[in-house]
This record gives sequence, C-alpha cells and structure tokens, in this order.
Amino acid sequence: MHLEKKMEPADFLEAARLMAARCWDKAGAEPSLELLKDLLQTAAQREPDSVRALLAEHATDVSAS
Repeated sequence: MHLEKKMEPADFLEAARLMAARCWDKAGAEPSLELLKDLLQTAAQREPDSVRALLAEHATDVSAS
C-alpha cells in the first residue's frame, strides 16, 4: 500500500499490469480469473458504460477466435 502513495499514477498502473500478467504464471488460471472478476466488478461500479463497451468489444474478439 505504501507504493501506491509514493508512485506516480502511470508507474502504479504499469506495476499493476505487470503483477496481473505474472499472476497467470505464478498463481494459475483460477485465481487469476478471480482477480479479473474483482477488477471488472470494481470498474463496473465506477464506469459501467465503459465496462459494457469493453466487454462487448472483447466478446466479439473472443468469438471470432
């Protein structure tokens, strides 16, 4: 938590991205999907329209695979 207060927003975001990517390697899919679910729930509370648009766009990408 102390890093959050000391880091610039862009640096904090980059660190979070790195940790999320490493979560898949270290913790495996199930915990990583729980993390993703938590992130989406938080985002949906703050920016529901943006999350809906992102999920709709991603769902189209996944179904095309």
